[in-house]
Amino acid sequence: MSMIDFNTRLTPSAQAFTSTGAVSTDAFPLTQTGRDFLAGEPMAMVFSVTVSALTTGTTSYTFQAQTATASDGTTGAIKIATTPAYVFSSGTLANRDDVLEAGTQVVLALPPGHIMSTATHLAGFVLMANGSPTITCLIDIMPLRLASQKYVSYADGRTFAA
Repeated sequence: MSMIDFNTRLTPSAQAFTSTGAVSTDAFPLTQTGRDFLAGEPMAMVFSVTVSALTTGTTSYTFQAQTATASDGTTGAIKIATTPAYVFSSGTLANRDDVLEAGTQVVLALPPGHIMSTATHLAGFVLMANGSPTITCLIDIMPLRLASQKYVSYADGRTFAA
């Protein structure tokens, strides 16, 4: 059984994304001594939906990973990975088979070699169409091989692969 470090969670609790472009509560520091992030096995950013975004009307959500030059996750931001848009029309998903209901996990592979030397932090970002309803997610960074498995988060913040 593999253990996922709680420090790689970018949202201490489920975060409601409510604006047209919202960054994760926390940003992962890339400059700590002895940390060689993205060296070794491929990593992923996993957005776990805790409150459904499926509503009536037309809306869209795109999940992104971005580097930044400050801990706010937005200063000097550069997008390094993004999902296709999840587009809803009249309460149904228009162009994908997935549904962004509670329990859905959106996995975004982090491309090795795409973090510039000036980047000091890694953050999650949810891009929403103007007026989109709130979506609530947890965001974790984990090895890509674990992201395709189900994992269980416990109340004290520990996360284990199933």
